[in-house]
Amino acid sequence: MALQTTPEEKTSKLTRFTFDARINIPTAMLRQEECRVPFIVAHGPRSIEFEFKINIADVRQEDPTLLVDCQSELRMQIPGLITIRFGASKDADNAAAAEILTNETQETDFEHTFIMRGVEPLLESLRNTITSAEYENGLIGFSILMTYQETEFMQFVEQKSRLRPLTYIEIQNYHINTKANRDFVVYSSDSYFMPYPKWMLYISTKYFHNLIDQNPTIHQATLNFPHDVIIHAISLALQNQFQQGFQKDIRKKCQTIELLCILEPINVDIAIENVAIELESSIFDEWKYIDLDDLVRILTLPKYWELEEMKVAARSVIIDLHNKQFQ
Repeated sequence: MALQTTPEEKTSKLTRFTFDARINIPTAMLRQEECRVPFIVAHGPRSIEFEFKINIADVRQEDPTLLVDCQSELRMQIPGLITIRFGASKDADNAAAAEILTNETQETDFEHTFIMRGVEPLLESLRNTITSAEYENGLIGFSILMTYQETEFMQFVEQKSRLRPLTYIEIQNYHINTKANRDFVVYSSDSYFMPYPKWMLYISTKYFHNLIDQNPTIHQATLNFPHDVIIHAISLALQNQFQQGFQKDIRKKCQTIELLCILEPINVDIAIENVAIELESSIFDEWKYIDLDDLVRILTLPKYWELEEMKVAARSVIIDLHNKQFQ
């Protein structure tokens, strides 16, 4: 589990975020091997995972390296500033002493990767400390200070949907077929019923395919969802169309994804992705006001890779707004 760091300092107008990721590594470990530590900087739904790598183990190596590398697949580059600092303690159990910083780099522009090699003053100082007998059983405390403009850090770039809209002719054919064949009725949990062509449900979804195979004479079924959720899910399954009726209703969007996972239409991955894009956009727009129950519901949605980025955003909001409830 990566260390998650939230903004330590904000200006009065909230124009900049400053993150300070603290990483403690025993001197003995730094002497013996290359060390890698994941960490996360996060605010609201935005979280970015990085890996901190330091290699000073081989004293014969002419080019010790220090690397901070972004591990998240972002849809855009987020420019910022980075400063690396370190302190040292003679006792591995005395973390407080390691927080007293003794050396640091200059603040440097940073987007995806920051790397230092060779005779950089900080690396020279770090190597001298690590190889010193005085700190043989000590602890090195690293501070990775990262600063971003708020607008750039929180910018949301919506993923492009792979859902292909039907052509005009396909839509016309769909309406003709649905009007001519309404021989299967779907009932909702709120006492509505919706007629659909039985053959169309059969060929378009695994759920109705199996249901009708088990009983070819069946002409109705009940789905334990509200009628508007059923209409949205079946619209995605049959005509590649996501109705924009839910707007910012996170709960209804979650229910639509849950129902799609049950129905398993032919285009299930793309259909789920389309709703997830809408839901992730809602999280970024409304994250300060989303109920904890709705955020938890997002995390408990079935495992589809199309939902992972949305779940990361929801998890980050929970940590930001509700972490005290879990302490």
